[in-house]
Amino acid sequence: MIQCSDCGFSVTDNMKHSLMSNSCPACGKNLFSSHDMNIISSIQGSLNSQPFAFNFTEEVLYDVSIYMFNEIKHGIGKQILADELKRMKELPSSSEEGTDDPVADLRKEVESELKDEIKEITENQDEDLFSKAERLRRIAQQRKAGMVQEDRPKVSASKKTGAAVRRAG
Repeated sequence: MIQCSDCGFSVTDNMKHSLMSNSCPACGKNLFSSHDMNIISSIQGSLNSQPFAFNFTEEVLYDVSIYMFNEIKHGIGKQILADELKRMKELPSSSEEGTDDPVADLRKEVESELKDEIKEITENQDEDLFSKAERLRRIAQQRKAGMVQEDRPKVSASKKTGAAVRRAG
């Protein structure tokens, strides 16, 4: 059973269409967020590629995917995550042991590389914008001085072309 986060309506397992269309039958809002739907779709795709699930219908695959998602998010998965976090907090930190943390070193190295790349990209963009602005400013000044001719053809009133219309009457 899923409960709508907006109106609080309880969507039971019998309401398959509402679950599969991700809409609350009472208020019409989404039952799952887009992030949650991506996870459910990923679970469904993983299940669908397994040999034991070849004979499953889409409805059964979706039901199993929702069940697995709920167990991961609210059931046993939540408990396992809480236990792992508790265990991680009990581990001594690397600063207490006096050893270097290779993950932290790698993280710092990647951050510095990313900062350098971002700086280089923004500098190139600034140079491109500056050179374009200078070129447009120069062309405008040349046009003002009459040095550059307009690319647009001039149409005189006597040489208008168009469709000939003959009127009856």
